This record gives sequence, C-alpha cells and structure tokens, in this order.
Amino acid sequence: MEYAELAASPEASPITEYTYEPLRTLSSIRVLEFLSHDVPEVLHLRVRQIDLLGPGAAPCPPFRCLSYTWGNPFDHPRRPIEPDLLHWQRKHKICLSNPGDNEPRIAFVATNLYHFLIALKAQSAPNDTPIWIDALSINQNDLQERAHQVSWMGTIYNSCTEAIIWLGKEGEETATVYGLVGLLWGIPEETWLELDFPWIYKAPEKYEQFVERLRTYGISAHRSEVNTALVAFFSRSWFKRVWTIQECILPPKAHVWCGHHRLADFERLARLNTFAWWNLEHHFLDESPKTMPSFSDHEFVEFEMNPIFRYLSRFVFKHKQKINDIPPHVRSFEICLYTARYKRSSDPRDAIYGTLGLQLNPLITPDYTTSTEELFKKVALLLLEEFYKSREDDLARRLKNLPSWVPDWSAVHRPEPWTSRGGNMVCSAGTVDDKRPTFTCATGDILETEGFGEDEILYLGGNCRQTLHGSGLLESLQALYEAYNREGQKHGLIERFWRTMIADLPGWDCIHPNGGLWGPAFSAFVQQQLSDYMQPLDQSSSQEISVRSLLEGLQILDPAAHLPSWKHVMDAVSLEAPINEIAQRYRDGLSRMFDYRRFFITAKGRMGIASQGVQKGDLILVIKNVHYPFLMRKCPSGRYRYLSLAYVDGIMYGEALATGTFQRVEIE
Repeated sequence: MEYAELAASPEASPITEYTYEPLRTLSSIRVLEFLSHDVPEVLHLRVRQIDLLGPGAAPCPPFRCLSYTWGNPFDHPRRPIEPDLLHWQRKHKICLSNPGDNEPRIAFVATNLYHFLIALKAQSAPNDTPIWIDALSINQNDLQERAHQVSWMGTIYNSCTEAIIWLGKEGEETATVYGLVGLLWGIPEETWLELDFPWIYKAPEKYEQFVERLRTYGISAHRSEVNTALVAFFSRSWFKRVWTIQECILPPKAHVWCGHHRLADFERLARLNTFAWWNLEHHFLDESPKTMPSFSDHEFVEFEMNPIFRYLSRFVFKHKQKINDIPPHVRSFEICLYTARYKRSSDPRDAIYGTLGLQLNPLITPDYTTSTEELFKKVALLLLEEFYKSREDDLARRLKNLPSWVPDWSAVHRPEPWTSRGGNMVCSAGTVDDKRPTFTCATGDILETEGFGEDEILYLGGNCRQTLHGSGLLESLQALYEAYNREGQKHGLIERFWRTMIADLPGWDCIHPNGGLWGPAFSAFVQQQLSDYMQPLDQSSSQEISVRSLLEGLQILDPAAHLPSWKHVMDAVSLEAPINEIAQRYRDGLSRMFDYRRFFITAKGRMGIASQGVQKGDLILVIKNVHYPFLMRKCPSGRYRYLSLAYVDGIMYGEALATGTFQRVEIE
C-alpha cells in the first residue's frame, strides 16, 4: 500500500494488526526506527532486534531509550479537565514493520506516546539512532517475555547511548519553567555547589543574603507566577511514576523534552528541582494560608514527597559519579523499596519490580503470573526481622486483604518510623539483650513472636494535621485535662506532654530535646495555635470561655508548666502575629516526629502517639528486642492485628520489663 493512500484514509485501510516475532536470544531487545520520512502524516516504524551482549565480544549497536508515562502526563488538581475523560487512554493507529515485511501493519498507542512519536519524527533523519520504547519494544501480551524484559530493564537503560525523557506536551507553565532553568544554569557550577539553601526561620539574615545573591543572576524568589509554574510542572505524572527513577539515573546521559522545549541534560532539571523545592518550602512557611490561596496542602505534600532527584542524584550529579560508583548501601533492596513507595504505578507489583535495575543484588525476579498479595508477602518475609519499620498506617493501605504484618508496598509509607530518625539509638522499650527480634511465619499468614500486653488506649486527641492547622492541639490538651484533673497537681505533666508529641526526639541527632530550649518553644507554639483558633471567634463566645477554662485548668494542674497566659494568647489574637522563630522550632519538631500520627492516653495514664488510625480500645504490647512498643488490635480469633509502632511515655526505656512476662504473640 502506498503511504499517500494510508495517510489519506487511515481508518479505512485494510492493514492487518502487527504481530511480534519472538526474541532471538535472552539478551535480545527490539528497537524502532522511522520509515516514511517523506510522509509526515504517517508514523511508520521498523522493528528490528539487537543483542545487548553483541556478537562475540563486540559491543551492542547504539540505541536510545524513552522514559515517559503511559497515561495522562498532566497530574495537577487545577489543570482543566479534558472534555473527553478518556482522552489519554484513546488508542491511536501507527504502522510497524518487521524486517522483510512487504506491507506495514497496524499497532495502537496511547495519546501521550503518540504525541512523542510525532515530536520525534519531526526532527528525525533516515540514519538516526534507533530507540527502545517499552510499550512497543516488549510484547505486552506475552507475560513471560514481559517479565524477562523487566528483569533486564536496568541493563537496557545502562546500555543505551542516551535517554529521552518525555514529560508530555507543553503547558502554560513550560515556557516560564524552561526560562528559569536557563537562569539557574547560568550560575557557575562552583558557585552552585557552594550555595547553602538556608531555612528561613533558622537563619533569617543568611536567608536574605541568599535571596540577594540569586538576584544577581536575574532570579527573583517567591514570585507567585514562578511558584504556580513550578507546582504545575513538577506535578506532571513523570515525576511521580516508579519506573522513571531508574530511567533517569541509569543512562549515561538524558535529554528532557516537554513539547517542543528541550533541555540538553538531566542535571539541569535536577538543579531546577533543588531550587523549586527550596523556593516552595519557603513560600509556604513565609506566607499565611490566608494570603496564599493559590496552593493547597495536598499539592505541596505531593511535591515535597517527590524524592526522585534527592535519591541518588547527590551521588550521580553533585559528585559526578557513575551509577556503579555509588556506595552499595544506597542501592540496597530496602532503600530502593523505600524510594518506590513515594511513586506510583498502574500495576501494584511494579512497586517491587520498578527499581530492580538500580539494585546491586536484587532479591526478587519479576513474575507477572504471581498475584500482588503473594508478591507482597514474599517481600515481607525477606525483610521479616524488621517488617514493622515498613508497615504503613491502615488509612494509607490500598490493598485491604493483606495480613496486617505485610506492608502494602504500593502505598505511601506513612508515618515514617522513628527508627529511621535515630529512635533505635535512644529507645529500648523491649530490649532484653543485643539479639535481633524473632518473628516466624510457620503456618499460613500467622506471624509468631514473643511479647506481653501492657496497656489499653482510653483517650484520643488530635492528629498532626489537626494540630498544625486546626483544633487538634485543643483536643489533645482536653484529653490530657480529662485524664488527670482528678488527681491533683501533676508537676512535669506538660513537659511530658510536649516531649511525647515529638517522641522525645528533636530531629536527626539522636539526643533528647533540651528543656530549656524546647519548653519555651512549646509555649510559644501553644500561644500561636490558640490565637489562630480564637481569631474567627466572637470575644464572648462559649468557645472562648471553654478554651480559657482549659488553659487555666492545666496551669493549676502543673503550675510550673511552659504554657502561655490567657493575656498573652489574647494579645497575639489582637496583633495577628506571624509564626515566630521560637514557635517554629516546636512546629518543625512536630512535623518530623508527629506526622501522620495521633495523640492518645492509656488506661494506666500514659501519654503516647501512634499512627492516626488508632482507636479507643487498641492495645499496647511490648515485643521482645524491639525498641518501640507495638500498637495492636485484638481480633475475634484471640490473635492480634498489627497497626504501627507507638511512643508511650513511661515504658520507652525498659520500665515495663520489670513486671511483664514474655509469652507467645500471634499476629494475623
């Protein structure tokens, strides 16, 4: 058939559907190259096979790789919805041919790939380097081939001459963002590496000096149109997909395409990400929510939790190291799994398979005949000694039928365990000796260990989000007052409370908070939160009376407590003062240690925090040789359902071991 005929009537063409020829060897891949260069309306590609190992000792022929997303490239809550909701899933016809075919055959691709092929053909030449594209180079209907090719993905991307990162068609933000990239790239490399991106509340003077320094390169921080463009740009789907981590790290070089805009290398995008993360962080800290309606908390969390550049990029880009020079622990199975949990994939199993190419010694072989539940359990068994560090809150789980001790690897890991922030260095709730905890799975889905029940949840306070942005602090203080107001004065009660709320850890340095610094910081934080809560209320309202009574009641319970007076709260209300540096210290601690958690008080009067799915009646168990207690829920069978680690004041340093007796505990 003539190309002109095909171009004139592609829908009516009687072309048969393309069929794949089997791969010749285990190291073979399919690459694509354009035919029909003289007919721009037709996308016709030849599919040919090359051997990654090359003939004999010869290197494989040069080829490129594509990194892109299969579905909608735009993933931003305020981007206008396409009139056709299935626009990005619509199938578009292209032509494929095997070597020796007399006629082209039909294949179908989704919209985003179709847009890329049009862009690629517009600048292609007859002798261009062929390209590997997973949707077309792998027979997706052959599960055995698909699994084998996935196991070779690391080798494929590491063997290509370059990768093209396709972010999708340009949007309204693209020109602004690419213009900013040009300005950032104009900063000399030695200057860029010397830049210390400051925290605005920790060093205000340094922050202002830094902003002035950026202005010398034509870069203005905190321009609203720039921030809006950055959020829209980094909300594109490519930045959130699990496969793109290895696809941008493994190739020797990568070009970034966004419609007709081009970036010559990926390092420029990494530099943009560093600036964007810092600039947006300060935009959110520096502005009151009342004055910045253009962003939502959801959008910022999505952006902040994007680790694709911070993971490995410090080695590959800042230190100019190749992937094989990166320290082995950075490419461990556990680290790669952790990173993948902040990414997305249409197939949950790709949360495991999507980073295999980065791992030095993969512990799993791709097998798409294995169910998601079987795969996730297999991975949990490989990491059984520390499964509890990987378990997410029940509210975050996407797969509801997993055993409670099996992490949902496709869900975002929230809350992050204190063990990754130095907690194991200072806490020893169940530590008996230097041995590791013992967990066995001998029968079905039942996990066995040793432990004992210690306490039951009786009162609930607010969660982190409510505490930072609403009435959560009041809920927790109210629970505190209800639990202790019948017992007379309780010296040190408020200090125990503020220490519990940050798990008695101020940050990353594995030491307990200094009361002389953190007590006043807590008091300033309470003043700020209560004044924010009081501002919308009428001065004579019942809410005001209730808040004042609570504050004064707590001051009677603990006269020496770090709590603001009611006068100071009302003065802050009238001034509408911004968050000060002292209050910010405690706010930062809460953001790190209380995130996605909730305050509680037990039947024995112990304060604690655990995952935000905690309920009244849940149990606290001490597990042998585990540094933190377990939050558990009793099942009708008499066994337990694991929920999360917990911080419980009064038993974090082995106090419960004096009276508790270890016995068999079964977790289902």
